[in-house]
Amino acid sequence: MKRNKLFILGICTVMVALVSLSLVSGTWAKYTSSISGEDQARVAKWSVLFEDKDAATESSFTVDLFGTIKDTDGSAESDVSSANLDKVIAPGTQGSFEFNLENKSEVTAAYAVDFTVTNANNIPVQFRIADGEWKNSIDDLDIPFDNSDAPTSNPLAAKTGTASFTIEWRWIYNGVDSTDTALGTAGTATIKVEVDVTFTQVD
Repeated sequence: MKRNKLFILGICTVMVALVSLSLVSGTWAKYTSSISGEDQARVAKWSVLFEDKDAATESSFTVDLFGTIKDTDGSAESDVSSANLDKVIAPGTQGSFEFNLENKSEVTAAYAVDFTVTNANNIPVQFRIADGEWKNSIDDLDIPFDNSDAPTSNPLAAKTGTASFTIEWRWIYNGVDSTDTALGTAGTATIKVEVDVTFTQVD
């Protein structure tokens, strides 16, 4: 009987030892792996300049179209002068203004330019794109960049894209004298050219 108790006690001891060994071996022998990753991005910069004015932060710019007045032969105009420093034009004067665009964005941008002329007294000023054909209205010009319905047709490359164009105007000297004289006699007729530029990200 005593031997049976010792035998059972021995078997129990062995079983406890085996269970403990399996637990220990399970703790030290299992596979373990881990992996991690991360990504980050920022919003691409949007910065489009028209005459050094950033359209993203500025709402207006100066167009000095009529301040560039010159004589018919292209020399500095010395025969026309305003008493109060207004910009004045007369038969035989002309001028031009160069518009410069630059894309400093981190995306490709397109542009569209729209001109509006207010000329209630029909001052006979003509316009053209540099060295092109003279037209009686800016609306009659074949302006490749005046495409507000499809602005993406004029892409400016990201960070480096630039474009420029020049608008010229003139009031011919050998026009209709009676009309010109009537405008000059009144001395109140005005002509105004407004320019709107729209920049659009190219998808």
